Amino acid sequence: YLNNLFFLFQYGGFFEDEYGYAGELNHALGDRLKEVNLNVGGRKNKKRVYPLDLDKYVKTKEPGLYRVSVSKPDDNQANQRWLLLTDLGAVAKRGPGQFLVWVSSIKDLSPVAEAKVTLISDQNQTLASGRTDSSGVWRTDEAKALAKGTPYMVTIEKGDDFSFLLLNQMTVDTTGLDVGGAEPPGEGYQAFLYGERDIYRPGEKLQGLAVVRDGALHVPPSMPALLRHRDPQGRELEVRKVTTGDRGLSPFALDLPAYSLTGPHTLELEVAQKVIGQYRFQVEEFVPDRISVSIVPPKGKVGPGDTLQYQVQSSYLFGAPAAGLPVESRVRLVDSTFAPKGFPGFSFRNDDRKLADKEVLSTSAKLDDEGRSEFKVEMPAGAPVPSSLEAVITARVQEQGGRGVAAMQRLQVHPYPYYVGLRRAGGAEGGEGFAEPGK
Repeated sequence: YLNNLFFLFQYGGFFEDEYGYAGELNHALGDRLKEVNLNVGGRKNKKRVYPLDLDKYVKTKEPGLYRVSVSKPDDNQANQRWLLLTDLGAVAKRGPGQFLVWVSSIKDLSPVAEAKVTLISDQNQTLASGRTDSSGVWRTDEAKALAKGTPYMVTIEKGDDFSFLLLNQMTVDTTGLDVGGAEPPGEGYQAFLYGERDIYRPGEKLQGLAVVRDGALHVPPSMPALLRHRDPQGRELEVRKVTTGDRGLSPFALDLPAYSLTGPHTLELEVAQKVIGQYRFQVEEFVPDRISVSIVPPKGKVGPGDTLQYQVQSSYLFGAPAAGLPVESRVRLVDSTFAPKGFPGFSFRNDDRKLADKEVLSTSAKLDDEGRSEFKVEMPAGAPVPSSLEAVITARVQEQGGRGVAAMQRLQVHPYPYYVGLRRAGGAEGGEGFAEPGK
């Protein structure tokens, strides 16, 4: 029962353990639904998997928390598992003086509105409660209420359905994750500076915007500021005065000389001799692509022993064909798994067979007057293919300056005229499945 969860977790459930007492739970915590003797058979000291159909004992259409335990005769210790039947999936997040719960349907991930959310302390006291909005979110920023106790559990109710979160056991491990976020400035101001992009050529004009806010993210009054430009060696190249305006915005434009030092540059916004924001960008000598490259695969199916014929096409971005440019092309056969639509749960793969990736073509040519080049390669036959194959076709056309522009195309290669698929007894959903004696 929902109102017994606190006492179950605190005193009687061994909820976090795989083992518990073989005896039934305290009657005050819940009802015993069924007790049966199982004849698992098999030889002694040999592991045996015994499928257990819980639908016979659990009313799967009734949401709730169920305990399933298995023990040997005359043994006071049992293996146990807990099953929560619910359609209410929940995520909780706590911040300084704030608490948020997001509820969505497990069936289709749609938000669950008007679900009752209760935040309970480790002394079984309600710290806060409310209902989710149309987006499935409930939040509270009542710092005084949250300070009355240590949040221990969140319960969620919707009609006859309920779910819960144990805050000290179901946390997400953030080890190795960047979850620090930006430090709030407290008193003073902070600025976010950004430009059109993060890389520029020498001689270009950089245009950007500085957004200034106070510690509460409110728009500050208009104020003067200094915009300072530093090169990769940290030298100060330019300092100019800017004004934030009544919306806390200050657009800026910076001319990068043709002799600008390449590497990482920095723009700093300074207010009252304090840097409140930075924008880092690269100044590099780079040239955009001048040609486009594409691979036209064959229209029909290709199998072992067949000839794979494809075409490489290239043209300048202003429209003319890239005639006479050198082109390199490679074809590599890699292992692939055949997974047709309409056969869920079926496996068309034999993992006892092993196949290493193999390059079957590596050649070069020149594009004709139309900017095209034909390539042919015979697909090898007789390899022990676990399932299917994929031909990875790559082409690289070299511009007059020596730089190359590449393209890639993947093509399914069917090594067999037909495929044999197997499905386990677990059903179309691809469950684990077990063999049944006599069947």
